[in-house]
Amino acid sequence: MELPSQKGFTLLEHNGGDSLNDLTFLDYLYQMGQCESPVRFLVTGNDSLIRNVFLKRILEQSRDKGHSIIVIDDSDEMMFDVGIANRIGYKVKNGMAEGRCLYKLIPINMKKNMLQLRETLKVLDFSEEKKSKLNAYFELVNYFESVFYGNSTGDIYLDTIAEYGSSIQVDMKLYSLMKQGLIDGTQREYFQARYAEVSAVGADFEHALLLLEPLITGQDIPFQNDEIIVYSISQFDGDPTVKNLIISLLLHYIREHRCDNYSVIVLDKGHGERSSLYEFVNRFPSNIEVHMFSEDIFTLCSEADRGKVLNRFSMRIYGCHASEASCGAVSIECGEMDVAKTSYAVTYDRRWKANRPIDVLTGSNKSEVYTTAPPVREPRYRKEMVAEFYPGTGIAQYKGQTMLFSL
Repeated sequence: MELPSQKGFTLLEHNGGDSLNDLTFLDYLYQMGQCESPVRFLVTGNDSLIRNVFLKRILEQSRDKGHSIIVIDDSDEMMFDVGIANRIGYKVKNGMAEGRCLYKLIPINMKKNMLQLRETLKVLDFSEEKKSKLNAYFELVNYFESVFYGNSTGDIYLDTIAEYGSSIQVDMKLYSLMKQGLIDGTQREYFQARYAEVSAVGADFEHALLLLEPLITGQDIPFQNDEIIVYSISQFDGDPTVKNLIISLLLHYIREHRCDNYSVIVLDKGHGERSSLYEFVNRFPSNIEVHMFSEDIFTLCSEADRGKVLNRFSMRIYGCHASEASCGAVSIECGEMDVAKTSYAVTYDRRWKANRPIDVLTGSNKSEVYTTAPPVREPRYRKEMVAEFYPGTGIAQYKGQTMLFSL
């Protein structure tokens, strides 16, 4: 479906700034934020017209700058039309099936990449006890590998871990070692008991690695400037641990590949538990161009943490929200203004002599009083107004300046 042209808009109210002249609305917003690099857009609300117009324009801007795009998709359904991205000149690819390594965790080596491993275990919510058991598990695997295959490097691969996935496989290895005279019966019993203590932790770790295998074992393929790589994390809503780990891998990749030739777009469904997205928004590097499209950004975190999220985006676009509380939050974020209200009163003289036809005709039988009360602070945009926005109507906010617009 072809999106409406961003040239068709009406500026309903503008608080501060210059006139629009002949600029399109979105180019005007980019001009407002040109003093900042990069300009980051936050578009929140359930208005698909606003979302599609801004998303299309951001894709066009990124293409003009030669940027590749990473999309973190946590929406209920794809928020942008792949056909539009193709017409702009992008090739849309599935990041989960691309074979692009985000985090070189494999092979695991306790001596070389202990810090990386501990960071991964933290994301997996491993307690210190479980970390200690996993360390013992790897020591056991390293011992077997060195005895059987003479592997002294300490490198452990996924297929290596799979060889120790059950007690039967380990018993067979121990029996073979005992037959060769490398261990005795007492040592065999010790290793069996030791494996029983740590095998459950090893199985949990193996399960997580198998799910993330495409992201940790592929090649470090550079992004091409005509690519949009989509990482759909909404499919892992039932497994928040894996979801959090994918976000952590993406953050690691972005930090390790800091450059100015790619942008990041975050798509948020606006409901449910989304702590992984909250962590990403708080932790992405400040020199990366990140744009976020949310059905309702105000449900991402608590009210106390809301400022941390909003302050990561210099340009904020508020559309209609389904939640009354979120409409109220939009009203609060847009601030207040002084409103001086004028009252009008009419006093009629009811005496018979004051109501002669000439008095009524000339109005001399009454007195009018206009009173202006001292200014009071009121919301610039009431929540009831935000809740009743027509499609394409929204509020743009940049550094305290706000404007009401209609696409």
